[in-house]
Amino acid sequence: MTTPRLTPIALALRRAALASLLAPAAASGGPSGAEIVHGQVNLTSPDPGALVIDQQSDAAIINWQSFSIGANEYVVFNQPSASAAVLNR
Repeated sequence: MTTPRLTPIALALRRAALASLLAPAAASGGPSGAEIVHGQVNLTSPDPGALVIDQQSDAAIINWQSFSIGANEYVVFNQPSASAAVLNR
């Protein structure tokens, strides 16, 4: 009995699947190190991987040590009006 040969596409898919299983998971952990330098802002984390930013003032500035969002994470900005602004740096 002969072993079936895989097409080049099937081989590439197989390699990609194996690589994704063996690769270490990326650790993003969401935004971190917030320093509010202007305005009134509250930060809460209702769930792991979630960050809610409630802005009470019309203008705010937040300095972040890092700001990355993973595939299963989210960030929500709640602002007091359509004319409100926040600078994230």
